[in-house]
Amino acid sequence: MKRTAYLVMVAITLGYLILGAVVFHFMEKQHEKNTKHKFALEHEIFLMNHSCISPDALRKYVQQVLETSGEGVSIYQIIDMNVTANSSIVDDLDATGTRWDIPSAILFCITLISTIGYGNMAPKTYSGRLFCIFYAIIGIPMFAAVLVGTGERLQKPIKVIHNYRPWIKNNPSRDEQLKSIVFLLIGVCIIVFIPSLTFMYTESWSYLQAVYYTIITLTTIGFGDFVPGYFDKPAKFGAKTHNAFRICLGLWILLGLAWGALILSEIGSMLQTRITTAANQTQNKLSHLEGIVKKKAQATKAKIIKRDKEKDELTGKETNGSVDVDIKVTDSSDGEDRDEYNPTNSDMELNA
Repeated sequence: MKRTAYLVMVAITLGYLILGAVVFHFMEKQHEKNTKHKFALEHEIFLMNHSCISPDALRKYVQQVLETSGEGVSIYQIIDMNVTANSSIVDDLDATGTRWDIPSAILFCITLISTIGYGNMAPKTYSGRLFCIFYAIIGIPMFAAVLVGTGERLQKPIKVIHNYRPWIKNNPSRDEQLKSIVFLLIGVCIIVFIPSLTFMYTESWSYLQAVYYTIITLTTIGFGDFVPGYFDKPAKFGAKTHNAFRICLGLWILLGLAWGALILSEIGSMLQTRITTAANQTQNKLSHLEGIVKKKAQATKAKIIKRDKEKDELTGKETNGSVDVDIKVTDSSDGEDRDEYNPTNSDMELNA
């Protein structure tokens, strides 16, 4: 990338960051304020209806809930359990399962080496965190190589379509761009919109939430605000169906990331081409304008030199400023040769 194109790209990116910050500021600030106000009212009502619970005891309990959830424990299944006279919640904890069974751990490893990082699962032990560091250092480049290989194989259909009968005649570049856009859009429908229907059914999400999840996942952003329940013990479906969904989720992440990288690469190439073309056109216009200015300056300089020469010829001077002396030899009346000296204008000025 040339220096001009690079500077233009940096300026556009900075402007895009500022624009995004302003938009999110105005969109999300009021929602946060409303949510905080709603929770404050519900908290006040709860304390009024449960006067037997002191605010300090409630605070400690909520803090314990948050800490337990932060340790990666699914607390909803525990909260839904009831205490009876014959059994306690502690005795039935095995029924809640674990997030760290082998299928869930495989999904975690996929999110780790793909740099998605939902945040719903993370190692909490010292040894687990130490192993995670080396596992990620080795796994991320390995997964990137797999993505590159998968992306190269996904490019073969695009090349076949490019070599197919042209859709736009007499314009190969436009024809190639149109075919790439159509093919990538078909891939987006297969990778994004169809899986979103599945997530909407299995996770009880709205379609917008499902599309939001797929985009955030396939771009490896991975906020973690929406995570499929395949990481937890199956509740709605049987174990076999649940494990099948886990396998499909892993394959979808692999293919989706490769396809997403292909789309981002194509978009980046198109943007870079347009920016480079615009920068080259601007540079050519500036060079042309510079050439015109130089020609005008040279023509003006030539006119000034020519005018000075003509003026010097009229005044009897050379352009170097030397003084002409006109000496005429005549015969005197007494027969002696005598030099007649006629001063020029310069001599008169010196005598003055």
